[in-house]
Amino acid sequence: MAFNFGAFLGGGARGGTRTIERFAQQNRDDEVTKEAQQWQIATEARAASRARKTARAAKQKDAETLLASLSFHFGDENAAKFVEKGKGFAQEALKQADLYVKAGVDPATQVKIGQITGEDLPDVTSASAATAPQGLTTGSITFKPIPPKVKAEKNSWEDKLSSHYEAKISIPLNDADALTEWERQKTILKQGHAEWKAAATKDSGGDPSGQLGVDQARGNTMLNNISKNVYKEFDRLQTDTTTLVETIMRGNAVEELEINEIIVNRQEQEFINNPIEDFVPDKFMQQKILGAKKAYEERANAYVRQVSRNNSPVEGARFIIPTNGQDLPTREEIEANDAAGKYKVGDVIKHLDNNGVEQYGIVGTRGIF
Repeated sequence: MAFNFGAFLGGGARGGTRTIERFAQQNRDDEVTKEAQQWQIATEARAASRARKTARAAKQKDAETLLASLSFHFGDENAAKFVEKGKGFAQEALKQADLYVKAGVDPATQVKIGQITGEDLPDVTSASAATAPQGLTTGSITFKPIPPKVKAEKNSWEDKLSSHYEAKISIPLNDADALTEWERQKTILKQGHAEWKAAATKDSGGDPSGQLGVDQARGNTMLNNISKNVYKEFDRLQTDTTTLVETIMRGNAVEELEINEIIVNRQEQEFINNPIEDFVPDKFMQQKILGAKKAYEERANAYVRQVSRNNSPVEGARFIIPTNGQDLPTREEIEANDAAGKYKVGDVIKHLDNNGVEQYGIVGTRGIF
């Protein structure tokens, strides 16, 4: 049998070519697979990174929400202390806050914090079903209890006082007899409240500014009712006869300052300086009133500065100060000048008060304040 060497070589060449093509194709396929794998890895890495960012953002948001809730109930300082103890502790503290809110007391007044220890807050799951908070102590952190009987009577007294301040809004300004009777009843109420509070404090071994402190909602209502009454006296409180919704009509900068001064002074007299209250003023009410008073003083000082720079928000307001070596007038003298019509609303007068201290008086619609 003859052997065709040329055919052999040709067949071998074709076989080699196919082998090379297969290798080339395999290399190309491997490159595609490698690129696909790299793309997949990169895609998965980006997805994982987004997931981690989302998780971190969600965790951060949860932490911020938890801190905000703690601050709302216990105040910023206490909230920070709770967060230092860990998430579990903070969540249990919120459970305790819910108990206090249901009991009608301010959670911020019910906790005492000393030096933080490593001890954890006991589980209060069983206490959550109770009708009144139980006392808890963890290290130097104490959540005070509140007796149900005291709670009910406390709420009753606060409701009576709140309703009484609200009732004054409906009394006509020219009904002197009704206003006199309202004042008489207010004195009786406050005396009764003071006597009950002193007895309850003694019986419970509590603190009048603590577990017997005024409920924030009722406290705010009483303060708001005083504000409404002052606006009514200035004929700036309108009541819709159909809906009974009260609307405050705002005045110019001077009129608002004048009304504000009367409001904060009256609130201070009613809830801080009133001699009927023969114990430490309620902490919540004191904080609210003194905060409002400070804000008023800052606005009044800002107004004086504006007038002194000829930049008054009230047109034509003057900054009146003696010149040519004249002595500053006394308070009595500037009040006499105001009564004689020498000033106009918005003027600022530098003078000496009754103690000889330099002061600035603003001329309002009802005198100098």
